[in-house]
Amino acid sequence: MPVAHVVIDDGGHHMKQQLMSFHEMFPHMAEGGVYICEDVETSYWREFGGGYRKPDSFVEYAKRLVDSMNAWHSKDANSFVPDQMTTILAGLHFYANIVVLERGNVEMPQQSERGRIRLEDVPGS
Repeated sequence: MPVAHVVIDDGGHHMKQQLMSFHEMFPHMAEGGVYICEDVETSYWREFGGGYRKPDSFVEYAKRLVDSMNAWHSKDANSFVPDQMTTILAGLHFYANIVVLERGNVEMPQQSERGRIRLEDVPGS
C-alpha cells in the first residue's frame, strides 16, 4: 500500500464511513503525515449515525484518542493502558467541523533527573 503524507477525508459523512476510513488509512500513513477529517458536524446529526455525545460518532471517538495519546502517563496501569494509537498518534487538533490528526512514531517517555533547582535560585520566589 502506498504511504500517504496527507489524507483529507471528504468522503462519506456517516459515522461508520468516517471511522472506517480513519481506521484503514491512519495506521499506514507516513511518519509526520496529517489526516484531516472534515464535515464532522455530522457527528451531531442522528440521520448520519451521530448525536450529541453519541459514543459511536467520529467526534466522540477523536475525544477518546486524547486518552490514548497520554496513556503512558497514567498511574492506573490496569484500566488505562497504551495501545497502538499511543505509539502512532503524535497530535490531535479540533477545529470547527474538522479534526486533524498527526501521525508519528511516538516512543514511551523516559524520566531522568538532571539536577536540582533550589527555591532560592528561582527569580521571584
